[in-house]
Formats: sequence, structure tokens, C-alpha cells
Amino acid sequence: MKWRMIFFLCCCSMFAYSQRTGRSIATQVLVIGGGVGGTAAAIQSARMGVKTILIEPTIMLGGMLTAAGVSCTDGNDQLPSGMWEEFRQALYKHYGRSKLNTGWVSNTNFEPRVADSIFKAWTVKEKNLTVFFGYEFEAVSKKENKVTAASFHNKDNTEALKINATVIIDGTELGDVFAAAGAEYDLGMDDPAISGEKEARQKNDIIQDLTWAAVLKDYGKDADKTIIKPEGYDAKKYYCTCTDAPCDDKPWNGDKLKMLNYGKLPRSPGAKQDKYMLNWPPFGNDIYLNVVEDNYEVRNTKYELAKQHTLGFIYFMQTELGMKNIGLADDELDGGMALIPYNREGRRVKGVVR
Repeated sequence: MKWRMIFFLCCCSMFAYSQRTGRSIATQVLVIGGGVGGTAAAIQSARMGVKTILIEPTIMLGGMLTAAGVSCTDGNDQLPSGMWEEFRQALYKHYGRSKLNTGWVSNTNFEPRVADSIFKAWTVKEKNLTVFFGYEFEAVSKKENKVTAASFHNKDNTEALKINATVIIDGTELGDVFAAAGAEYDLGMDDPAISGEKEARQKNDIIQDLTWAAVLKDYGKDADKTIIKPEGYDAKKYYCTCTDAPCDDKPWNGDKLKMLNYGKLPRSPGAKQDKYMLNWPPFGNDIYLNVVEDNYEVRNTKYELAKQHTLGFIYFMQTELGMKNIGLADDELDGGMALIPYNREGRRVKGVVR
């Protein structure tokens, strides 16, 4: 009787798993990926009076600026325009106009959760825009040579979603949609035969490092926020990260406080503690992993290596550099760790004009 019950329960579980619910909807414009470009494209499409759907795998909008934790922007902050200027004005309203140049890597620094709230507030205002969170891209459907729909599943793979659209925009971080559609693309270093750069190396698939960023917080001089020693931790990986580290060679020319202040973030009104973006190249948490052509399962396995590398750097800062009061921010991202990696490079579609 016992074995019959176990068999019955197993059959029920298998039946329930196989019954993935599905639905199909339609829109005029579908934007896949709620990163910076995808979110901007969806908002602008809706503002032009077009029925638009934006679909994003995480719970945040803004991609690299939010979910990836890279909330210190590159570029010339004296060249404001368009939606970028709208974003800056929203930051000024939240923090104050003169409060954004806290870290020395950028003149426009902010907390990821603040940027996410700005992007979400914009989307809510647009009656022509619908946003779906927590859906991963699966595949495209084509009619002749045109992409007409895309398929998705939710995080636990219990629901399938198909969206038909007149126009589909690839807003993914790595160009997954146009690759699935069969579009030609480049990856890695440019071919000097095409670019005309005589000094360039021969074409290859080498890409820039990625980083699993984090947001740290200063909990006060008496606090001890030391994390559990990460699996496979090797302090030597981080020895030359600053002049305070035990480097036998040439360390990065700056002390631990200068290193930390690289990504110092402004305080929200009423906040009492400083926060810091941890995205440190010299012997820090950059790591070479090429995941672009991998499926989700393989990517996630490699991403775990990046997470452990960052946790190792944090542990090094706390135990070797005496910064035990600096810990993962409990009010940012996933307990301070980014939701997605900072992918510096993805596929580049071969457009009509190159």
C-alpha cells in the first residue's frame, strides 16, 4: 500500500509539471528586455501612441544601471539630451542637483533602487505600455523572413507566454533575440579587413571581462559585517588591488579608501550610512567569462563563478584590508549582490549600414 501511494504521488507530480499553463496575447510593439535601451524604447513607443509591451526577466527596470548594480554612469555629463536628461532631472529631484558627484569614477552616481523607481514611475504613466516582469525569452516565431512573435516562460517554468507583435525590438543584454531569429552578427574583436584599422589584431572572439557587481554599505566603525569565507577563496587573486594590500609586484596606485570611493553613491534624503558600488577592475571583481553563446543553464553556472569571485573580493576587503564595517547593502538588489552580471560586451548585429 505504501509503495502504491508513493507511485501515485510521483505520477501526480509528473502530471502537474507537464501541465504548464500557456496563453497568447498580441500587441503592436514588443520590446524584449527591460535594460536601459529596452526601457527607453518601450517608453518612447508608448508616448507615440503605440500599444507596447515590455517584458523583462528580473524584477527591475534599467538593466546595467540597476539590476547589474553599475549605478555610476560613463560619459560626458555635460551633454544632456532626451530621456537621459529626463533621468538626470529625476535624480536631481531626489538627491539634489549638486549631490550626484560622490564617486570619482563618474559625475552621475545614484543608488540602483532609486533609478529603478524612476524607470517604473515612467512606465506607470504610459497608458499604452504594459510591463511583464519575471519572464525569460525562449524563442521567436517567423513568417517567411519576418519575426512575428516571441515565446517566454516564467521563472519556475510553470507558465508559457507567447506574444504576437507587428514590431519586435531586441533589448536583451547579449542580443539573444536577433541571434535566435537568425540575423548575422559579430562577436569579439572587429575584423581589421572590415574596419580598416591597420593596427588592429586579427579577428577573434575575445570579449571584455564581465563583473558581478555589488553595493556595499558602511555600517559604522564598530560593526562587523564579515561574510562567510567563500568557497574556493584565494586571497592572492586580490593582492595588488591597492597599496594597502600585500602585493609583491606593482599594486594599483592608490590606498583602500581611494579604491572604495571609486563608486561612492549619494545618500537618499534621511539616510545615515554611505553606500559604494563595487565594480573594481585592478585585481578586484572583474573576471573573464565568455557566456554569450551559452544557453541559460551554462550561463548560470559560469555566473556563479563570477558571484563567488566578487564575494571573495569582499571577504578580502574585510579580512585583509581591515574593512569589516563595510558589508553588503541590505536594502539594495539581492541583499547587496547584483541580480544580473555587468556584461560589457555582447553580439553586434550586422545592420544595413555598418
